[in-house]
Amino acid sequence: MSERPRPPDPWADPTVYFPPPNPDLIFNASPVQNKHVQVFTHFGVGVDWIRQMPRLNLEEVDSERFVSEQKITSAGSLMAWRAQLGIDLMFSRRWILGIGGIAVGSAIGPSDRVVTAADGSPVEMHPWTTGIVTLVGPGVGIHLHKRRWTVAASSRVALTHMWMHSTVVTGRTTNDAAVLGWIPSLRLDLAICRRVGPQDNACVYVETRAYDTTSFNGGSAGLRWEFGG
Repeated sequence: MSERPRPPDPWADPTVYFPPPNPDLIFNASPVQNKHVQVFTHFGVGVDWIRQMPRLNLEEVDSERFVSEQKITSAGSLMAWRAQLGIDLMFSRRWILGIGGIAVGSAIGPSDRVVTAADGSPVEMHPWTTGIVTLVGPGVGIHLHKRRWTVAASSRVALTHMWMHSTVVTGRTTNDAAVLGWIPSLRLDLAICRRVGPQDNACVYVETRAYDTTSFNGGSAGLRWEFGG
């Protein structure tokens, strides 16, 4: 007596067969190449907080009274927006070698004027006019992967150019003068990313100024998009 065929399980789709009719379907996908060296670029936007503005140089003023170029008192803390573009190399999907990048920004939010003096002449600094350009130098870091998620940490050197407007009173004359300077720094960066495409990552990042004329002089936070990672 032949055995009666067993009905399909209620959760099974009777139209789906395994193995497939054509066994070659299993092998029709090409392998994904594991590159030992990858080049990826990243673009980010965020906010920057400087705990203590560095001492900057007041440009020379030649009016009723001569005021020589000199460093003047810091303007306290500052908030700024920031946009950054960079390029990095990644080795064996783990080690990061930062190549470089550039960031631009300017002051946001309310800030008070700062009054000081240079060669006996009153100087009024306007922190709300501050502009910032940062040249991001080389750095090293590490990528840790878990499925679609990545945690990346890195350290980088940077050179920042800052400037703001000021007015200098020399006798009966008020003169406009720039206050500016270059500030080297060491920065530590931590990013948490999720893969959103074949080679794209969306990230949230935080960065601290490990050294920027003084230790842990502020930091930044924002969003970053990575291409080619």
